[in-house]
Amino acid sequence: TDFIDAYRPDMPGCLIVDLSMPGMSGMDLLQNLRSRNIQIPTLIVSGTGTIPMVVEGMKMGVVDFLEKPADPTVLLQKVRAALELDNRQRTQAAELEPITRKLASLTSRERQLLKLLVRGLSSKQVAAELNISVKTVENHRANLMQKTGALNAADLTRMAMLVDQVPTG
Repeated sequence: TDFIDAYRPDMPGCLIVDLSMPGMSGMDLLQNLRSRNIQIPTLIVSGTGTIPMVVEGMKMGVVDFLEKPADPTVLLQKVRAALELDNRQRTQAAELEPITRKLASLTSRERQLLKLLVRGLSSKQVAAELNISVKTVENHRANLMQKTGALNAADLTRMAMLVDQVPTG
């Protein structure tokens, strides 16, 4: 709980937890962090881990599990790898932030239009789907392109997929 209270998302790092800790287990801590969308790279060191716990941890994004007693050299290598992962995630988030901000500024109608355009629908098909005129679709599309800075529909699709704003299937 002290870590949760003191955590600052702007601070790079990684987390090393044990499955058995006083007050809150390592898995409970991880679930708590993930529920808050905190994706800090995490290593679990434990002498009591089971295969189901390992599977659950991997589903929650645990970088690695180490069995106690952990070899200090191996632990240090794993920490370095987790810190490199944190750095890559922070760099990627910083690169995506402007796109995310632009897409967040869209109106609900523009978001509807975006989803239909990403699916590959033509303006005529979008108009039929939304029960509006083709001219209205073209006006919304122009606003959408201007707000996002997209050069064309392919660029708009790339932006949307980068920040998971639309389903890819």
